[in-house]
Amino acid sequence: MRRQLLPSYPAKAHGGHHLWRAVVAPGDEAVQNTILTVGHNRTRGGLAGTAGNQVFWMINQFDSKQTTGTKKEQALRRAANLNDAGWGNSLIRLIEATPEDSIIFSQMFCF
Repeated sequence: MRRQLLPSYPAKAHGGHHLWRAVVAPGDEAVQNTILTVGHNRTRGGLAGTAGNQVFWMINQFDSKQTTGTKKEQALRRAANLNDAGWGNSLIRLIEATPEDSIIFSQMFCF
């Protein structure tokens, strides 16, 4: 899309900024609010209820080290940066319940 809108200005990789996300059934997690937070080690994340009784969760991290392990393991390591006072327990449980092939991982690009 960027190429169509701004053909003279290519996107640039935003080195070390990675994003994990999925849309899943909430299972036993009651998602009543949209939560978005900033955590340790330049990590951000949150969750939100969507149409059709689904939940969108996401984790991103700036300046993250080389990714290793499965997408779920990577997301869970970053989710731990957001769990001050236990608020992130729901997010962690949602990630744990997400099938590996449902997790989308990408490096962010600047527009």
